[in-house]
Amino acid sequence: MAALLGGDEAGAAAALRDLIQFRASLPEGFPGTWNFTGTLKYLRDQAGLDTERRKFLLHLIDFSQGKADQAALEGCTPPSLRQV
Repeated sequence: MAALLGGDEAGAAAALRDLIQFRASLPEGFPGTWNFTGTLKYLRDQAGLDTERRKFLLHLIDFSQGKADQAALEGCTPPSLRQV
């Protein structure tokens, strides 16, 4: 997330690939108990963040927690990160 918010598209794409690989390595039904309360507040407070990126980052959090599948994440991935 930090790479994308900081404008590092290549770093964000690499981190996204790593996250997808990590989630795929977890056993079926693995509980995603990570808490993103502060991150969600930060994203909501960023008035200058465009809608497409905000939507993607919210889906990224859901994916990280196991609440969304890879297809849902890919459906809202910004074009600059679709090389994943």
